[in-house]
Order: sequence, then C-alpha cells, then structure tokens
Amino acid sequence: MLLAVSALVMWLNALISILYVICVAETYGRLLGVKIVECYQHYAPEATRRRCKCVPSCSEYSILCLQKYELIYALLKIRKRLFVTCKGFDYIVDEP
Repeated sequence: MLLAVSALVMWLNALISILYVICVAETYGRLLGVKIVECYQHYAPEATRRRCKCVPSCSEYSILCLQKYELIYALLKIRKRLFVTCKGFDYIVDEP
C-alpha cells in the first residue's frame, strides 16, 4: 500500500513538472517569436517588407497573433496567413 502511494506521488510530481515546463515553454516561446519577428522588421530589406498586400502586414499580424493566442494556435494562424492568404493578388484586410 505504501509503495503504491509513493508511486502515485512520484507520478503526480512528474506530471506537475511536465505541466510547468509546458507553461514556461508557452510563455517564452511566444516572447521569442515576437522578438524574431521584430528582428525581421528591423533587418529585412525594405523591398521585401513592402511586398505584403495585407493590412495589418504579415509581420504585424504575426506579433498580434503571438500576443493574443496560445503558441500552437498562433503558429497555425501565422502559417495560414503567410502561405495562403498573402499569396493572392487582392488587397486584404485581415484581423487576427
């Protein structure tokens, strides 16, 4: 009986550790994503950044998504914006 309780406590501690790592990765992953996009905005050539036909621009949209949504959902929305929505020839207004 004591062995089963100690094993349960060990599994609960492992689960709490895993959940903590996920929360930390979520927070720092979003912050890192925002910093990467800000570096792109600062260092990318002007001609590359001005090709976007969407409002807000794709980099601004990425920052907004990372600030508003969880990391995985934000990355899915950013992927859709970059590879589907932004490839068209029309001027698009799209809010996250």
